Amino acid sequence: MITEKEIKEKIADDLVNQKILIEKKQGNQRVLQANIENHFFKQLKIAFSVKKIQDSDILQYLEEELVKTDLDEEIKDLVRDCAVLGMATSMGGAIDKIRRKIND
Repeated sequence: MITEKEIKEKIADDLVNQKILIEKKQGNQRVLQANIENHFFKQLKIAFSVKKIQDSDILQYLEEELVKTDLDEEIKDLVRDCAVLGMATSMGGAIDKIRRKIND
């Protein structure tokens, strides 16, 4: 019969082999930590960031503020997308487009 400890060790070994976790030895202990260079963790971080944005009131605020403006729908969509994705460079581009539209 396989013990729970053996199952956990097998799972940990598999995650180390997949380079999702990094294994270090400290004395006689095995220390595992996330491999933040791994694509999986980068995607996980993005997912948590998007979730945090969605759970905040920022999207509702943007929606309310955008309704008050006379910007065209394409720019409104761009601002929404940038807010959801949290893409600072795209958001900067969106803000520039909005400023140009307002100043025209």
